[in-house]
Amino acid sequence: MMQNIVMVGFFGAVTGFVSAEALKQAVLDSIPPHTREANVKAFEAGYEYGKALLAGETVEAPVPA
Repeated sequence: MMQNIVMVGFFGAVTGFVSAEALKQAVLDSIPPHTREANVKAFEAGYEYGKALLAGETVEAPVPA
């Protein structure tokens, strides 16, 4: 999994500075087409992890430490 893209999703979730859709589009605009699916999954994993932490949920990290 692309850890840097996971962090982009996490950043978006916990800060709210930029919308999830804008961040996801920025990721898609900057990666090779053959990696789109994996990068979207990585982004969404980070975003969901960040939202869950903000909600006080106990969740497993989306990537190994």
